[in-house]
Amino acid sequence: MDGKIVGFTEIWRDWQEYGLIYKTYLDIWWPEVATTNSDEIRIAVNFQDLILDISDSYIYIEGEFTPDDATKSCYLSDNTSAFLFDEIRYEMGGEQVCMIRKPGITTTMKSMISYGDSNAKFLETVGWGIDSENQPILDKSSHIVSGKLPLKCSMGFAEDYNKGILNVKQKLILIISRSFKNCYIGEVDASVEINKIEWKIGHIMPSDKQRLKLLNSLNKSSTAKKKIAYRMWDLYELPSIRETSSDIWAVKTTNSLERPRYIIIGFQNSDNTDNRSKDTT
Repeated sequence: MDGKIVGFTEIWRDWQEYGLIYKTYLDIWWPEVATTNSDEIRIAVNFQDLILDISDSYIYIEGEFTPDDATKSCYLSDNTSAFLFDEIRYEMGGEQVCMIRKPGITTTMKSMISYGDSNAKFLETVGWGIDSENQPILDKSSHIVSGKLPLKCSMGFAEDYNKGILNVKQKLILIISRSFKNCYIGEVDASVEINKIEWKIGHIMPSDKQRLKLLNSLNKSSTAKKKIAYRMWDLYELPSIRETSSDIWAVKTTNSLERPRYIIIGFQNSDNTDNRSKDTT
């Protein structure tokens, strides 16, 4: 993988204190064309001269949610933004770094053990903690839905690696869900349309003096390999559980370097496949 990874975590606080660095957001958008179920969306970042903070980036989604019958109960479910996709992949330098299958289920299980009451306000903007009365990401008068999906909440690379990235092409691949029925709960079906998808990335901007010093340091060590440590999230599903006192669930084996560090096991008492009458989370 060619490209340079820059460690900004250690110097961020000092630079910010003396006014030598600040950060703004860079919008990388998908052209506003109609998207349908199972579509593949590729958002590429070709600004290799910019220092980007991927860990603080997020996917901004805007669309419309219209129940078929306004007199019946029908509302968005928890973690709506993640259930809009069947798969999310992140590539760097043409190589796949991270891939999440069924991000709705994966992020639901991870969020339940990672966040508490102190994160309630943050999670509300992501689409958590909502019910039939509290729908903060939905404008009921216009039926406009606007939410965000932070990458640090949906893939291990963004959660663990919080340093700047420079001089490498990056790409985010999104597979639209084949059905949106896991995005809402109701007595009737609803129409869900995605009108806008943007990848908002933090753009780190050091002063000219510090940037020159940084580039000189990189040029001196251009042949040095940069190691990136992060955890992968893999989802495995057992189609059915036999009515026996014991069962064996075989999953793929890995080498010693990639052996599982943590295992989260969840049980669901109803089918989560395109079932609008049940809360998938």
